[in-house]
Amino acid sequence: MVRGLVEAIAATAERVGAGTTAVSTLDAAGGASHVLTYRQLLEESERVAAGFAELGLRVGDTIAVFLPNVSQWLVTELAAARAGLIVAPINTKYRSSEVARILSVNPVRAAVVATGFLGLDLAGILDAALADQADRDQVRVIEVPLGHPTGRPGVILFEELGAQRQPRVPAPLDPDRPLNLLFSSGTTSSPKTVAHGQRSLMTRLGAAGERLDIHPGDVVLCALPICGAWGLSISLATLVAGAGLLLAPTFNGDVIARAVGDHRVTHFHGGDDMVRSILDSPELNPARAAAWRSATFGNFSGKDTADLVSPRPGLVHLEVSGAYGSSEALPFIAVDPPGAPPAHRASAGGPLVDRMTEARVVDPDTGSVCAEGASGELLLRGTVVAKEYVGNPAATADAFDDEGWFHTGDLAQITAEGRVVFLGRLRDSLRIRGFLVDPGEIEEFLTSVPGVAAAQVVGVLSPPHGDVPVAFIVRSNHDAEDGLEERVLAACRAGLAAFKAPVAVIVVESFPSVDGPNGPKVKRQDLQEMARAVVTS
Repeated sequence: MVRGLVEAIAATAERVGAGTTAVSTLDAAGGASHVLTYRQLLEESERVAAGFAELGLRVGDTIAVFLPNVSQWLVTELAAARAGLIVAPINTKYRSSEVARILSVNPVRAAVVATGFLGLDLAGILDAALADQADRDQVRVIEVPLGHPTGRPGVILFEELGAQRQPRVPAPLDPDRPLNLLFSSGTTSSPKTVAHGQRSLMTRLGAAGERLDIHPGDVVLCALPICGAWGLSISLATLVAGAGLLLAPTFNGDVIARAVGDHRVTHFHGGDDMVRSILDSPELNPARAAAWRSATFGNFSGKDTADLVSPRPGLVHLEVSGAYGSSEALPFIAVDPPGAPPAHRASAGGPLVDRMTEARVVDPDTGSVCAEGASGELLLRGTVVAKEYVGNPAATADAFDDEGWFHTGDLAQITAEGRVVFLGRLRDSLRIRGFLVDPGEIEEFLTSVPGVAAAQVVGVLSPPHGDVPVAFIVRSNHDAEDGLEERVLAACRAGLAAFKAPVAVIVVESFPSVDGPNGPKVKRQDLQEMARAVVTS
């Protein structure tokens, strides 16, 4: 029988003590605020779930969560699990066009949005994104003031939600009903959406906590956005394991380095350059950071990671390991256990984390299963693996086969020891500042700019940031104005998240191409060479 997320955390509270700190938020000075014990976390989620019911939300309705890493994020997650709602997370870096695209997949009935965060007008961005939703006037906006409340009419304050609650029966648990929508860029021109229910979450979370050696009394610091698969998964795995979760709304290596010592942090998870910036920070005091024993990273920058797994003076207990995961199959698909050799820990992967997930490597051309240790496309199947892309049958047909295997598009190998090792992307996705971005998404935006007839985007590896996008555009016949490059760059800065905006726009008469069996094909390698010359000049 599948145990739900709330039931699992309630059992944890009973095991470790309801008064034990569950979650807190790191403030700008490095202190802990918004501290919730396990009892308070459960009680707050019950209150908010009752508030959702008072607003008329019903099982299967979708709520948007437009928050940075704060404790209210986890309260909302548990409240949604209680009420049978679907959570659509939104990155606080996103602009209205990107938010609108997310909401077009699942129209929302309510939105939990932060105000006063880094001077961003998230409420205004949300309003613009909701403009085309048919029942916009019926969407209830719930404000989490991280500064002063805006006082906007019709807005409900998060702390007042469910204040007059009456005891109510939680929604019946359907372990396969969607709880979280997660967004992944892949081979289509728009981000793809997968849904995960409590069965898949609970299967992976418990196993991940064990593999990552998270125990009651530990402190896990999460600076990865909870709106993403990794940040969400490590946050929930921490709570299921009974440890304390310390959330960082923004990342600053020096602040985090001090926090590692001040808060006796035992685990940190993030991109490889996040880990580097902490380890290299002058604010890291090895004597005060003696409790730190685990750092798990994703290789987002493209750098060699051998330096990360090398022993650091004074940090005698610390082991740094690479992990492999995806939105479709959740993070921590494969990671090495404590004590693994440095050569293993430097790679992204390891033994599969849970017994409900299968993996195989196949020849990408023939589909035949590769020999042990040979490289090919990684396929995944099992309870934790999504079965489709929501509302996208074409992408589903491309990535999920009739036998239930998910074709990851990743180049990998499975070693004689059974380790799954990620080697790279088979396709053209870009890894920009830790975010996986499909160039087709940027290309689609570029062709919406007046004067642009066609667009191609390629990445140039630029450590430490990973890829940087460079755009090539063909001018439309009716556009004769000067300054097209500047107009396109300005449109990108206004309409795309900053990390997606091309660093350069190059106007060409046509794209280099070669005739193939299915017609002309753009020679992206030629474009990459041209882009590299521009970026490095």
